[in-house]
Amino acid sequence: MNKKSFNERVERLSQSPNPPTFDCQDRIQILSDIRDRKCHIVKVEGNDQHPSYTYSVGLWHHFGHPEFITFSQSEQSGEQLIDDMQKLVKVGQPPAIQHPSGKPPEDYPVKLQPITDEQWSRDFLSLADWFYDHDFFPVLELFPN
Repeated sequence: MNKKSFNERVERLSQSPNPPTFDCQDRIQILSDIRDRKCHIVKVEGNDQHPSYTYSVGLWHHFGHPEFITFSQSEQSGEQLIDDMQKLVKVGQPPAIQHPSGKPPEDYPVKLQPITDEQWSRDFLSLADWFYDHDFFPVLELFPN
């Protein structure tokens, strides 16, 4: 992982163009969330080409943990799912990618699938791609159990 300090990232981002579809005020809020809350949650409305989805930005920077993404959840439940998972990461109890038995128990809240296509991650997680300056960042897709 190319570990830049938060201040180094902010300095670099302040000299770069705004990310697509985000204005300066949004950029300030996004960076404040990542600095203060260690994570910003992005909600993307669906269209004819893709379903609605929600993802995190900041977990890889602060904790070395993959970012999360979930598709086709209602806006509120997708945000809640990402928020619940990032809280576990913050307290040092990240969800298991693979349960020791090979499948999660019935009451386990999510199934996790690593995303291995970097271009896919860049296309769908454009704000994370911007924040990480187009460097690699891992992503886990969440499926509610």
